[in-house]
Amino acid sequence: TIDGFPSVITFNDKLTGFDVIVSKAFEVCEPYASIGVIQADGELSASGSGTLFNNSFTAGSSASEKSNSIQFTAGSEFKFGTFKLGAEFSRMFDMNRIATKAAFYF
Repeated sequence: TIDGFPSVITFNDKLTGFDVIVSKAFEVCEPYASIGVIQADGELSASGSGTLFNNSFTAGSSASEKSNSIQFTAGSEFKFGTFKLGAEFSRMFDMNRIATKAAFYF
């Protein structure tokens, strides 16, 4: 319900990509890097009555966007017996991301 009117908001998002990945396994670590392309397609639509987000986007409106980007990733996984630690940097759509992970494996 928006402004007292029943409304349905729908958001569809699709990411499609292709990467080439290289890695080298050493006894204690496994560094890797990848480069590729990624495409994002998004669509937002609303049905019902009332104003959504701002006065220019009302119920019954829709908006869509397509965007392409080069994707770069570099990281390494470190092995300590049955315990693994990992760190990764990636860049796509003009955004940087840093991720870490920890896992037990058998």
